[in-house]
Amino acid sequence: MEITSKNYQRILEFKLSNHAGRLSPSDTDIISQSPKNDKGENSDYYTDKKKVDRLQQPYQRAFTPEEIQKIVTAYQSGKASYELGAEFNCSKTTIVKLLKQQEVPLRKSGRARAKVDDDKVIRMYKEMHTIKEIAKFLQVDVQAISRCLKENGIKLRSRWDYPEK
Repeated sequence: MEITSKNYQRILEFKLSNHAGRLSPSDTDIISQSPKNDKGENSDYYTDKKKVDRLQQPYQRAFTPEEIQKIVTAYQSGKASYELGAEFNCSKTTIVKLLKQQEVPLRKSGRARAKVDDDKVIRMYKEMHTIKEIAKFLQVDVQAISRCLKENGIKLRSRWDYPEK
């Protein structure tokens, strides 16, 4: 980020305002770097001041032990971290950090993989059905069928290996 006299002044004003009283010295990184004015030159007016590199949020949400227990229980029963964040008026990152502090094993993020019956997929594939046909029949994605066959050590056929229709 380019340091200009405008954003430098805003940072200093914030630092001196009431919000800064809530921050501990470890919350902000102070580095000595001369700000540049709008023309990109070092400004003589600001050379003796320090720049605040990063300002964290002025406060952090404190949870009661009862709330922590509710969050842990809800997460373990299947509720998503973003849903808990909305419920407890905080970010999903805060919820994840809290769960890590409580040593709760986190679930993998993203969409759940499709569950397919390996035996049925292998049987259909050996009956010379294509991966696309099997996927359509089982109502899953083609990738799920390919992954199932590869995980079971089945060599995938090319389109030329099928008899002509």
